[in-house]
Amino acid sequence: MLEEFVNDPFFGIFLTLFFYLMGLKLHKKWQLAIFTPLIFAIVCVIIF
Repeated sequence: MLEEFVNDPFFGIFLTLFFYLMGLKLHKKWQLAIFTPLIFAIVCVIIF
């Protein structure tokens, strides 16, 4: 069941959007360059 969910192409889109929104929230709270939403999303997707 989990394998089917992870292999779905929409999973990658959802994961990227989720990390982008999380980076947006973190960037508003702390003005650090690492929390720039796009950079944060790319790094998290690569790590995941």
